[in-house]
Amino acid sequence: MEELRRQHGWAKTFGLPMELLSAREAHELFPLMDATGVLGAVYMPTDGFLDPSGLTHAFLGGASSLGVTVESGTRVTDLVVRPQNHATQLIEDFMIAANEVVAQTLEAARVSSIRRIVKTPERWPRIVELAARYGETLP
Repeated sequence: MEELRRQHGWAKTFGLPMELLSAREAHELFPLMDATGVLGAVYMPTDGFLDPSGLTHAFLGGASSLGVTVESGTRVTDLVVRPQNHATQLIEDFMIAANEVVAQTLEAARVSSIRRIVKTPERWPRIVELAARYGETLP
């Protein structure tokens, strides 16, 4: 609940219409949810839905424009789990930041969505600092 309260505070700071809900209230809004172990939730009535395929193609386009080679039609035959290190942690932090940017973009476009709160990136101040070097402002 502490994380939800923190996110609720951020949302209110930026003028976003976020509400803190009990597990019962969340289940009433989303009856398909298994509320077992749920302590609470947040709800943004202006959030929306994002087409995962469209977002994937947008990410691929952005990556390709930066020189990343994308191989389509390639069958995945194995996944290797690598131990986490500083680089993997940084990537995870950027992924979380990207998710937040997508959520804010959807909110600004007044599109509804459901999202899951994972955690605040451990190196968030460093990410904000790096973004600032490129003229971007993050919350």
